[in-house]
Amino acid sequence: MEPMLDAFREVAEQLTYTEPVIPVVSNVTGEVADPALLCSAEYWVRHVRDTVRFADGVGALNGAGANAFLEIGPGAVLTALTRQTLGDEADAVAAPALRARHDEQTTLLTGLAELHVAGVRVDWAAWFEGTGARRTDVPTYPWQHRAYWPRPLAFAGDVAGAGLTPAEHPLLGAAVSLAGTSGVLLTGRVSLRTHPWLTDHTMGGMVLFPATGFLELAVRAGDQVGCGRVQELTLTTPLVLDARSAVAVQVRVGAPDESGGRELGIHSRSADAPDEPWTQHAAGVLVPDERQVEFDAAQWPPQGAEPLDLTGFYERTEYGPLFQGLRAAWARGEEVFAELELPGRADDAELFALHPALLTAALHAVEFVELKDADQGLLPFSWSGVSLHASGAARLRVRLAKAGEDTVSIAAVDPAGRPVLSVEALALRPSSAARLLGPGAAGRPAAPAARAARPAATVSTVPVRAADTASFLDRLTTFGAAEQEHALHDLVVTCAAELLGHPDTSEVDPERDFLELGFDSLISIELRRRLSEATGLQLPASIVYDSGSPNGLTSWLLTELGAQGGGSVSRGGVPGGPVENDSMERLFLDGIAQGKTREAQRMLATVAALRPTFEATAELEDLPWPVTLAEGPAASRLVCVSAPTANGGVHQYAQLSAHFRGSRDVAALPLVGFATGEALPAGPEAAARVIAESALQAADGQPFVLVGHSSGGSLAYAAAGVLETTWGIRPAAVVLLDTLSIQHKNDEGMDFSGMMRFNFTAVDDSPVRLTNSRLSAMGRWMVLLNALDVHPTTAPVLEIKCTRALIEGVPAPDADTLHEPLVPSATVRPVDADHLSLIREDSAKAAALMEEWLTALEESAVSAQ
Repeated sequence: MEPMLDAFREVAEQLTYTEPVIPVVSNVTGEVADPALLCSAEYWVRHVRDTVRFADGVGALNGAGANAFLEIGPGAVLTALTRQTLGDEADAVAAPALRARHDEQTTLLTGLAELHVAGVRVDWAAWFEGTGARRTDVPTYPWQHRAYWPRPLAFAGDVAGAGLTPAEHPLLGAAVSLAGTSGVLLTGRVSLRTHPWLTDHTMGGMVLFPATGFLELAVRAGDQVGCGRVQELTLTTPLVLDARSAVAVQVRVGAPDESGGRELGIHSRSADAPDEPWTQHAAGVLVPDERQVEFDAAQWPPQGAEPLDLTGFYERTEYGPLFQGLRAAWARGEEVFAELELPGRADDAELFALHPALLTAALHAVEFVELKDADQGLLPFSWSGVSLHASGAARLRVRLAKAGEDTVSIAAVDPAGRPVLSVEALALRPSSAARLLGPGAAGRPAAPAARAARPAATVSTVPVRAADTASFLDRLTTFGAAEQEHALHDLVVTCAAELLGHPDTSEVDPERDFLELGFDSLISIELRRRLSEATGLQLPASIVYDSGSPNGLTSWLLTELGAQGGGSVSRGGVPGGPVENDSMERLFLDGIAQGKTREAQRMLATVAALRPTFEATAELEDLPWPVTLAEGPAASRLVCVSAPTANGGVHQYAQLSAHFRGSRDVAALPLVGFATGEALPAGPEAAARVIAESALQAADGQPFVLVGHSSGGSLAYAAAGVLETTWGIRPAAVVLLDTLSIQHKNDEGMDFSGMMRFNFTAVDDSPVRLTNSRLSAMGRWMVLLNALDVHPTTAPVLEIKCTRALIEGVPAPDADTLHEPLVPSATVRPVDADHLSLIREDSAKAAALMEEWLTALEESAVSAQ
């Protein structure tokens, strides 16, 4: 700041000052300022140059009775500092008005709510003005412990202004009479976000709109035009749903013929592609009359019916809980009787004519009807003579009877015996029928689901195998660019869900970082292998972490397959081939392989000198954003600092963090400058400062423990010193994972060349691509590491040291070295591991030592209070 002070003073002396009416706490003195002092130009020059006494200022405010703090600004760093300064024992609240990369309205509202519950008066009437909101009394008795957020039902809003009539149905938003005819059009929008229950209807790894859903749409259309019977409804093409996009649905009802019958058609296309053609999924006829299939359920179960064993019935399927409604079944000759119940969300049943999940459970009982092609796997093909007698059922008793070689009739009543549904005939077809091999909505592939589909009791996941490569690419070549992206996205998300052990793809957020989803190096390798087999591409070892997220990986695959810009998929072009001979990566790797480690490092540092730098974090657009690796209820959060190596990064801590899931929050900090376009720290002070401020941001107001592996430990310890000397904030602890030195002065006896050679040539392929940015950033950070002016911290320190040698031929650490701490008064724990296995295959040992030590530390702190 020194070079600009004179110019700043010159401007400040030209301003006119007025004494403040509201008391101001000065960041220069840390006390309530004399109003006259604030009217001096020299004061504001000192404000620029002198130490910021933020902690003293917060203490002064709190001492004066202020117990609510709202940060007005673009981030939440001061909020975290305020919470740390006041401590848990203070009766105070601090909240931000904005947070980087968070929704602005949500953040502001959350901050106001925190202030409100702390006793601050918030003018909520102004907030809700014009919304129609009103105060509502709440019950005084204890509430049930269940989720209370309303589920979106996708009903239309004010459609009347658009000349439409609200359809008031979960799957349909509006209805309109067609001019010049007596026809009607009903429209809706369906997605897994607005209709999450559909994710439970999964076959072959794909989410299919249920056949009973099309019948539900037909029944609703019949209600609209006064037709109480679906005379016929033939299903033509499955509708495949994916997690990213919505589907626009149209149900078109024609004008009545002489007998009052009306033709019906159900179509869809991607809601985000208005120029795409519509795909027909069903066609049929509606008629005015209503008939009933006789079913006397006075005696239940019926006399002479033998119970059927349903043990493990749904274990062999991919159906989620909502589509597992078959509770009991009995057989008598060619008849099957079943008891059905809508699991869980029975309150939704009244919104439907007949909830598709409940009627689907009736179709599951078809498994026990002796039909001709039952061994081929049968799917609904055509409904005939369907009449609904009552709506909103949550429980049913049904009778299914053989009505043809592959046809059944269905009669359903409620538990009181009142008729609910009559189906004269449901024709089924083998799942391998050609009609199922066509495209889904907007051309998206339905074939994988069709081939994998079976009746409920025999559906199983069909993972993509090497033998499927040709067929997958063949299908891809028949699609346009948008459809290719959908197919690749479904492939990526499905494989990710399977590898993470999720029951369906809805658990995989396609925009979230792979590390945050729970990936580690082993899972990444398996995902890469599966995608290579499916696409025929030789994928780089770094592809998962380099692409960042399922969406990023989908885009990368799309580019490599030549599908962007309307191009066609081909089998040529192999990405991730050999490194170019004249690239910086090749020069660096050749240099360390030849033992010229110093020269290679100097080359990287020279390149780094050409890149933009920053002296203060205020020059950065944003601080490095932490990646959440684990969540849990423990008192303190782990904040892991990446090592400054080109193949290092937040992924280093993926396997270690897995052992803390469910018990402790874990976040990992990337180092600034390793991503393309980022500036590098100009000096060691800027380097330590940016890590310290990023750690505060990652802590988000909670007690935190700084963790670092190898040289990442050196940076973590340096950041702890900055936090304590600059702001008076002490981390709950610091954990050093086989950190060999705090400052690395002259390598302090380490075989630096051997370490670098092993790190880049003897280990497996790098999990990240060695880009020019990553290599040059390592060149700068290694120089800064040697130049750090480390201030000691008073925080407790745990050093975990490895007993095994990393490099063959190099002796293991001796007993004295193992038990000698790098930091005075640190706790040292040896562990049977080497430098790299400590955070990989032996990470469970490190996690156990850390958790034991931290738990004792936290319990001791509680006892002291």
